[in-house]
Amino acid sequence: MRILNILLSVFIVVLALIHNARSGGCIERYGKCSPTNSNCCEPSQCYFSFNKCF
Repeated sequence: MRILNILLSVFIVVLALIHNARSGGCIERYGKCSPTNSNCCEPSQCYFSFNKCF
């Protein structure tokens, strides 16, 4: 039963991260921009792991 709770918690966290990545900015070809800039970045400016435009 404890393992089931742990798996459920992990699943909820993963869903929350996916939802956050989709709702906070723009996911298209170039990935997500920062929450303050909802426009898509140029490919050379967008770093998906940082969720920011550079």
